[in-house]
Amino acid sequence: MDSQERDRRRQDRLTAFREEAAPVKEALAAAGIDPTDFGRFVNRPFPGVLEPAHFDEERAVPVLLGWLPRVRSEYVKESMVRHLHTKAARGIAVEPLAWISALNNSTSIGGGYRPELATSHPT
Repeated sequence: MDSQERDRRRQDRLTAFREEAAPVKEALAAAGIDPTDFGRFVNRPFPGVLEPAHFDEERAVPVLLGWLPRVRSEYVKESMVRHLHTKAARGIAVEPLAWISALNNSTSIGGGYRPELATSHPT
């Protein structure tokens, strides 16, 4: 695969992510949470080059939990699970995340979302 094809596929994934994340972002905004950095994860910020993400994960927990069962996109669901994998969600998100894990490991669901296998992110 040449670099143009790789870039086109990446752009297609990014466009699909933005479209599929739109309802979640709208729900976050309706709850008074700035959705700008939803799906953006920065481990090591570098001022002027890579700025830290400013997504309010703590306030977003109830919204993300409410939308988690309705989201079909594996990339959007991965972002939601990663945002829920924080101290703010401890004790609240354990049961829903365990349910999703059990659902994905079920033999009745082939090719379901497997967060433990997710290694890349479209943004």
